[in-house]
Amino acid sequence: MSESPTVSVIVLTHNHRACTARCLRGLLETRGPQWELIVVDNGSTDGTREWLPTFRDEALRHGVDVKLTFNEGNHGCSTARNQGIALAEGRDIVFADNDVTVCHTSWLDVLSRRLRSTPLVGMVSPKI
Repeated sequence: MSESPTVSVIVLTHNHRACTARCLRGLLETRGPQWELIVVDNGSTDGTREWLPTFRDEALRHGVDVKLTFNEGNHGCSTARNQGIALAEGRDIVFADNDVTVCHTSWLDVLSRRLRSTPLVGMVSPKI
């Protein structure tokens, strides 16, 4: 990446490789502010851990920086999210689960604009 990311998208994984692959590949289509992807694996045992470095190479070809961290066991969501935050360089943080399907390429731009729409906004969430 040529410039610092504006947003850090943090995805937690724990098994479910096919679901994770769908989620992460879908995120690669994201357009909008400069962003980075951080994946925290919580001790996957189904091949997810072995696949993630291959995905990182794929993401780099799309111009997306991916940071990976691997836990030996399932440390739970709170601990894993905090690990992701510790790696984040973006001004804003987005948490996404590995079963998320992005339906529109501008989703991140929309969330970022809403977050910056007024100083009274401190957190935003998409419609689910």
